[in-house]
Amino acid sequence: MKTTIKPTIVCVDDEKAVLLSLRDLLICNFQDDYNIEIAQNGLEALTLLDELHADGIDIPLVISDHIMPGLKGDELLIKVHSRYPKTLNVLLTGQANADAVGNTVNHANLYRYISKPWNDIDLCLTVTEALRRYQQAKELERLKQEQTRLIAILEVSPDCIAITDLEGHLLWVNSQLRQLRNLPLDTDLSQLLFFDFHDRASKEILLDRGIPIAIEQGLWAGETTLLSSQGTEIPVSQLIIAHRSEDGNVEYLSTIARDVSEIRDMNAELNELRTSVNDDLGG
Repeated sequence: MKTTIKPTIVCVDDEKAVLLSLRDLLICNFQDDYNIEIAQNGLEALTLLDELHADGIDIPLVISDHIMPGLKGDELLIKVHSRYPKTLNVLLTGQANADAVGNTVNHANLYRYISKPWNDIDLCLTVTEALRRYQQAKELERLKQEQTRLIAILEVSPDCIAITDLEGHLLWVNSQLRQLRNLPLDTDLSQLLFFDFHDRASKEILLDRGIPIAIEQGLWAGETTLLSSQGTEIPVSQLIIAHRSEDGNVEYLSTIARDVSEIRDMNAELNELRTSVNDDLGG
């Protein structure tokens, strides 16, 4: 069974008593989900961070004192941000001036500045919110990567694929549909209705049954006819899917239309062949 390595919060302060107090407070409140590591100066902290990163351990948060020998807190956090831009930084000090805080805000993506002596509740709330923001950003990045992979797959699909609002206004189309309709990349899709890409009979089917049934039941499938930019009729097997939010409301529709011209042609040939065979047998 694979052991899950917990993310690590790194605390930095040259005063050992203060550092241990901070570590104990964080262990008491966050040890179930996070490891807490400490360093007594900036160089030690950077070495620790590099080791954690090399081991593949997430570092969501660094909390650093400002006045320390060698690298001051603002200088350390600027280096941390340069190496690990996703890590959030908190500057913890009783002597920081406005220039130091401003420098950290501008160059280290400072999450918050907290004065010493700190209030335990305030500090824990700050850490909780920082960790939540880090996880949200991480989840957003994951979703964006998934979206990029999905779009890459949809773009090379031979099917015509589109995403629309509930009225049928286009939000996105794949390359196949864009080519079929000769839509330039800078086309304002929101001004186009997907069912207008169909012949009149198919448009009525989509408006009367397709979209309403998909919204009510979750999906609809049927046969329709797409029109190319030159007006060529293309028989398709079409699926409409309603996508719901967490509260159950339909947010948007997606549709996939597959060209069935070859299948229809093959069926027609088979029917002709059957008719010919039957005629020969009957004769």
